[in-house]
Amino acid sequence: MIHDYYLKKSNLDTGLEALTLKKVGELKMEVLKNVLAKREGNLGIFYPSRNDLSGLPINTTLTKFTFTLKKSFTSKNEGEFYLNKKKNETKIHENPIVRDRFTGLPMVRPSTWKGHLRFAADRVDWDDGEKERIVRRLFGAGPEDKNMLRGRLYLYPTFFEEEADYDVITPLSRDSRKPVRGPIGIEVMKTGRKGKFFLLYLPYPRGNDFTEKEVRDDLKFVAKALTLMFYTYGFSAKKTSGFGVVEEKLEDGELWVRRKTCDQGICKKCFSTLFDLEARMEEIWQ
Repeated sequence: MIHDYYLKKSNLDTGLEALTLKKVGELKMEVLKNVLAKREGNLGIFYPSRNDLSGLPINTTLTKFTFTLKKSFTSKNEGEFYLNKKKNETKIHENPIVRDRFTGLPMVRPSTWKGHLRFAADRVDWDDGEKERIVRRLFGAGPEDKNMLRGRLYLYPTFFEEEADYDVITPLSRDSRKPVRGPIGIEVMKTGRKGKFFLLYLPYPRGNDFTEKEVRDDLKFVAKALTLMFYTYGFSAKKTSGFGVVEEKLEDGELWVRRKTCDQGICKKCFSTLFDLEARMEEIWQ
């Protein structure tokens, strides 16, 4: 199976010697450099802003903040390797992190955010019957559901603007906790790296029995799920090993809600932790 476009261009039948692998990697690096040179100032186009809410329905909510990694983050790219040049030294990294093809930056895809948030949502302490209805409203119908409704949550990519590092892990047996094979090299974003998170809640689709209580319950539930995902379970591959959790303190935490009762139709609340976020959401409804 071919996992990498540039490897596909190589002659795999004769084997990949070190020199051939290096040349292929240099080709990838050249393409990446051309992309990186054009990325400056472009990241904002991926994210919604306060002004975007003015054209959206009442109760639309935008949550944004900057987090700092408490534990390393890693992910699995579709490529087989990544070439890294530092101080006139070329290193071939296996198991590269996911990168955006437009910017060349390490990233968390929207689908990845949704999957990890869905995982955390299942573990929120809530009445089971009501939780099932809320999860369906937020994330949409499951594959077994004939009514294929779209969920109310919209997630956006997160870009790490610093370069990834290289780490080595040793797989352990679940039973004996002894190494089951040799060390494995992986590309990671290490502790202390920052990323921006954006989440848009749109109160549609909705049924004939819709009330604003649904919105209030949805947002309270989302705040609890975010707290579990970021502080407890993480959003990284290998999260069972503690990867991908963040520091409790956040930066630039803002909650924007489209409400008729607010100044210019949009309320703003600031928060510094995800525990604060739930309280700020409650204040909007008071």
